[in-house]
Amino acid sequence: MINITFITDSLSSFKFQDYNIFKDLNFNVNVVEAQSFIKLFVKGLYKGFVADLFYAWFATSPGLTATILGKVYRKPSIVVAGGFDVCRQEDIKYGLRLNNPEKVKYVRYTLRNASRVIAVSNHVADMINELEPNSRVEVIYNGIDTAKFTPSQTPKKNIIVSVGAISKNNLLKKGFITIVKAMPAVMKHYKDIKLLIVGEKRDGYPILLKETQKLRIKNNVIFPGFVDEDSLVNILREAMIYVHPAGHESFGISIAEAMSCGLPVITTRRGAIPEVVGDAGLYVPFNDENSLAEAILTLLNNEELRKELSIKARERVVKMFDISIRAEKLKKLINRVMV
Repeated sequence: MINITFITDSLSSFKFQDYNIFKDLNFNVNVVEAQSFIKLFVKGLYKGFVADLFYAWFATSPGLTATILGKVYRKPSIVVAGGFDVCRQEDIKYGLRLNNPEKVKYVRYTLRNASRVIAVSNHVADMINELEPNSRVEVIYNGIDTAKFTPSQTPKKNIIVSVGAISKNNLLKKGFITIVKAMPAVMKHYKDIKLLIVGEKRDGYPILLKETQKLRIKNNVIFPGFVDEDSLVNILREAMIYVHPAGHESFGISIAEAMSCGLPVITTRRGAIPEVVGDAGLYVPFNDENSLAEAILTLLNNEELRKELSIKARERVVKMFDISIRAEKLKKLINRVMV
């Protein structure tokens, strides 16, 4: 049995997915969790003597820890590069290179010295190669549980949905402010339309709420807060359109989950989004509420187009991003680095 020491700052949903994949593959997984490099290193040093492999999400402190511990114990290390650690989007000031250039040298060390670096998209792989050409990188897309995120045959409601934590940074990065500003134009034609922005109410929530009051659309915009996975699936099944006019995505898990539920998507050609959506959605310019409103109205007015995009969306996710595909590729990669 392969013993994996999983280094992480927090075992959030997409990391927990890899943890479950490893358990399903009958690997023994020891989690080392802490918020700082020093704590991660000390904990990892204590647990790492039993490790056959060190695995970490992100090329910041967790990845640096996994890479150094791999050298200490002469074991392989695999680091997943997921976005902020390697990507750069200057107009929204997204990325470590723009926000904390001093830490970039540690990221470069990690990318250069890890046994393998996993990029969650081709876009991220390009960013990795731009940052550190000597990294051993390969693309393994994030996985979606398509057996759980499934379409529903029940009639749709006049609901537009978007998903993500409502932080100040995400107002622009996820496009939440753009969606809210687009709503008055949509409501001229569909007065009963509802917008659901689903996600934890962080420091961006008061700003977004104030905007809905200013635009006099407060009754049409609903903030359910964070919901569990079952509730999210139900919301996506009821909705008519998924809207995600983001400034950047390194993959776009929430987009893929909506597509898996058969939702037509309106989004932007930014970051890795076109890799995920392909021809199964409509694209609008970033930060353009007028174009977004037009696209929403186009889908609301055209049932045939909605059906066409719905079918394409579901088929694309099942074919390219099902969780079983990620599991198989992770298994093969681990077997290779263990040789």
